[in-house]
Amino acid sequence: RDATTGDALGGDIFVAGTAEVVFPFPVLPPELGFRGAVFADAGTLFATSGHVSFLEGIGVIFFGDPTDPSIRSSVGGSILWSSPFGPIRADFAYVLTGEAYDEEQVLRIGGGTRF
Repeated sequence: RDATTGDALGGDIFVAGTAEVVFPFPVLPPELGFRGAVFADAGTLFATSGHVSFLEGIGVIFFGDPTDPSIRSSVGGSILWSSPFGPIRADFAYVLTGEAYDEEQVLRIGGGTRF
């Protein structure tokens, strides 16, 4: 992470995995379109070369070891709604493993389209 701007910086190896179980809400009628989900996510991003080449010559100061492949992981729950405007979801996450300089996101709300 860039120590000046706080921006996430890249690497050349990315590994990620996720598992999700979706279920109907037992107290709500199915025609309302609400479902619940529980999930687990894990992943890492690191540089095998010891530096990230796009940073050369631009004076970026960053902290954290770019060659450290430590895994970040989280678990959480979601509320999913098949709205008339398209699918909408709210994810609530709890971080299991991470680094002190990671920017944690506890709530994420997203939408999409149907195909």
